[in-house]
Amino acid sequence: MEGIVMIDTRCGLRCEGCSFKESNDCKGCIASNGNPFHGECSVAKCCQEKEQVHCGECKGFPCNLLIEYSNDPVHGDNPKGARIEQCKQWGISE
Repeated sequence: MEGIVMIDTRCGLRCEGCSFKESNDCKGCIASNGNPFHGECSVAKCCQEKEQVHCGECKGFPCNLLIEYSNDPVHGDNPKGARIEQCKQWGISE
C-alpha cells in the first residue's frame, strides 16, 4: 500500500489517533456523510455539495469557512494551519 494516500476527512483533519473517534463511535465525516460525532459538519457538507473529496480540490481553497473552522478552539489545528497544509498535500498527491 506504499504510495497510497488515505483521505479520511473533507477538511484535512487526520482521524488516525483521534481520541473522539473510538470514545464517541465516530465514523468520520466521509463515512458518515458529513455527520461525524458532533453532528452535521458545515465544511463536509460544502465539499459534498460541490462533489469534492476534500477542501483542497476547491477553486476557492482555502475559503473563509475552512479558515474559521480550523481556527475554532474546539476544532482547532495543532499546529495552527495543519489541516490546510494537509489539504494542500492531498491536492498535490492526486
